[in-house]
Order: sequence, then C-alpha cells, then structure tokens
Amino acid sequence: MPVFLLLLAVPLIEITLFVVLGGVLGLWLTLFFVLGSTVLGAAILRRGGQVGQPRSRDPMMQMAGKGLSLLAGLLLIVPGFFTSALGLLLLLPPVQRLMVVLLGQRLSASGFMFRRATAQHDDIIEGDYEELRRPQGERLPPSQWTQD
Repeated sequence: MPVFLLLLAVPLIEITLFVVLGGVLGLWLTLFFVLGSTVLGAAILRRGGQVGQPRSRDPMMQMAGKGLSLLAGLLLIVPGFFTSALGLLLLLPPVQRLMVVLLGQRLSASGFMFRRATAQHDDIIEGDYEELRRPQGERLPPSQWTQD
C-alpha cells in the first residue's frame, strides 16, 4: 500500500511544483531547468554512474555509490522539479554515505541456518512397473528427420 501511495503522490507533487514554480520562474526558465536536468541525467547514465573521482577505497561503497549515481541519473531524466531535486541530492557524497548506511542496516542478514534433509522412510520409493516389449513383426516408418 505505501508503494501505491508513493506512486500516486509523486505525480501530484510534480504537477503542484510545475504550477507553482513555473508561475514564479516563467516558461523559459522552467523549460531550461527540465531540459538541463535531462541532459545531466543522460550524461550520468552514459558514464555508467561514475561521477568525479572514486571517493572511497572500500569496493562496496564504490559500487553502492555508482548504483546511487545511476538512480540519480534516472531521477534527473524524469521531467519534474521534485524528482530532479532528489536526483541532485543523491549525487552528493554525504547523502550517498547516509543512504548506504541506512540501506545496509535494513538489508543486513542476521544469520543463516542450514538443515540437512532427512529421509522419513529409509529412502525407499514405492512404485509399480510394467515391462514393454517391442512388437516383433512391425517396422516403424522412416523418420522425417533423416530424409533430405
């Protein structure tokens, strides 16, 4: 249910911001902002999320930073002030570190449990069988797979 509400809320926020900020900025600045954020997002996606120099020596942090930068690029491509603001925030290294910490806490595993499967009936499978014999005098028609 929260995902549905989020999918409903984001377009409403974008429309509201377009009306309010579009009235303040005017048509040309609004179009410039939308096109500029789209170009920036496409440039980030083209570079594969690599924005600037590697910020951390930790490979997991670098990978998470690239993933968040790719998400930021996608958010920048979507036309709107709200999604562009979120995309620009995700490009900031402190925000990326905070997101990695928050997601790391949420996704951390508490432990694993391995159990060996045990048979309940001594691995005996009961069943019936019937022996099929090939008919003696009958020839099978030639296969169409072997004909040219």
